Amino acid sequence: DGRVGGFVGEHTGYAHWDGRVIHRRTICRIDDAYVIVDDLLGLGEHEVRLRWRMCDADWREQGQMWRARRDEAAYRISLAAPDGVAGRLVSGQDSPTPEGWQSLYYGEKTPSPTLRVADRMPLPACIVTIVAPSDNPLSVSGFDPGDPESPVALSGLDDPELRSSLSGVTRGRLVHE
Repeated sequence: DGRVGGFVGEHTGYAHWDGRVIHRRTICRIDDAYVIVDDLLGLGEHEVRLRWRMCDADWREQGQMWRARRDEAAYRISLAAPDGVAGRLVSGQDSPTPEGWQSLYYGEKTPSPTLRVADRMPLPACIVTIVAPSDNPLSVSGFDPGDPESPVALSGLDDPELRSSLSGVTRGRLVHE
């Protein structure tokens, strides 16, 4: 009925590196929420970087969740990642490296809120991001961040029809707990 949609794709541009790194992304839309699962496949320890460009708003951090209001609506972005891996909001940072900038026109740069996850971690690894309205109860209730074959369990999905569609759309990667 169009309430659930999904996509799975892989990027093999890093497969020639030591450890044969592959980035697999699963995107699932459930009504007005998006669940993004980034599986980083390979062997060994690698520097991993994930960035989410966010709308210009007054973002407030609450643990591994960021909330903001814009145009009469409230939004949240939440992360679930391996132990010790955390997101950080940056905007207009020059040092130690430039982060959180945008350039809509040549010769002009303005600060832009960017959620940055960067850490050295053993592969395989998984990072889950949920982008949803603040009142949407969808959350990650469990997964093994080192096993790209284990399902990511979600809670807060009360509609039985959506629950039954979820696993099929995401090839079993997302399930309801």
